[in-house]
Amino acid sequence: FALISIFSIPPTFMEKGVLVKSVEQNSSIFNEGLRKGMIITEINNQQIKTIDDYYEAISIFVELAGNETAKLQIKTKTKEIIGLFPKDVADDIVVSKIPKTRIKTGLDLQGGARALVTGENVKLSDKQLDDLIAVVGQRLNVYGLTDVQLRKVSDLSGNNFMLVEIAGSSPSDLEELIAKQGKFEAKIGNETVFSGGSKDITYVGRTGQDAGIYSCDQYQEGHACNFRFTISLSEQAAQRHADITANLTIN
Repeated sequence: FALISIFSIPPTFMEKGVLVKSVEQNSSIFNEGLRKGMIITEINNQQIKTIDDYYEAISIFVELAGNETAKLQIKTKTKEIIGLFPKDVADDIVVSKIPKTRIKTGLDLQGGARALVTGENVKLSDKQLDDLIAVVGQRLNVYGLTDVQLRKVSDLSGNNFMLVEIAGSSPSDLEELIAKQGKFEAKIGNETVFSGGSKDITYVGRTGQDAGIYSCDQYQEGHACNFRFTISLSEQAAQRHADITANLTIN
């Protein structure tokens, strides 16, 4: 026979607000008493019922510059916090939907990091944001990451942001994944001939005869074009290229 123990787990689907997943320790908002597990129901007199409501309300801090501060009034089910906070407060708080059940799933057990991304001094159009999400998605897929969510959010001023959520990632890991510039390398076999950057590449052609589309083919879905550009190598990189290619055979 089988012995089965059944425990009652109260549902949470009737609760409104967003769940605080983590708060950066020793941050200004942490020192004011916001803690993991609290449920935020209101920000600056705006009711918070969904994740989109939260990011819309907190987006005023994303737009702050330098040492500017703004008023933040947070109401939770157990505490109210009022004060002037700097730009970083938007990064110090990680929230999620309130789970429909108190049973924890893989994402809840792992934790993770979340970021809002937008253009620097540029207001992204819907098309640009769609392209950004597609490019970042491809980049993250290269690393074989799972439990990654990318989606569009916007604030009351119409500014568009990309929301990135990665389970099992720290904020510093997430920043490196999405903000670090990609590395360009030219290889022959397993040997690197030259790498991107001023050490190996002294000039990159971008206009005129030095760069452009030189052929296009039409397909049913559209066009596929070949693009080429001119680069100049440093003396050391050119010598490395000569040494590596010296013994190559031409078929």
